[in-house]
Amino acid sequence: AIARRETVKPRKLHHRIVDYYREEDDPGIKWAFPDKIVFQKLQLFQPQAEYRFAFSLKNALEINQTQQQLRLVEPIKNQRTMPYPHRDLKIGNISRWCKIHEFM
Repeated sequence: AIARRETVKPRKLHHRIVDYYREEDDPGIKWAFPDKIVFQKLQLFQPQAEYRFAFSLKNALEINQTQQQLRLVEPIKNQRTMPYPHRDLKIGNISRWCKIHEFM
């Protein structure tokens, strides 16, 4: 599905299991790699055992294409004024390559 979108660069679909971290963990060097940040979540979400797909229309997942800041003081909540643009990723029947959980 990604290959057919003209706005997405070839071979730029990233996908893997999400890594979970504790809030008190040091950021280490991961903060400098946008393609790693997109697969990070706080440890409280670990029961989700998430597998994630990510792609960028403007190379935002490449090194030196984004700006990051480390704050050592209490963070200020930034409210996004515009919603992220919606993009559907049609990947077909996922039951062939992942475990499906049904909740009743």
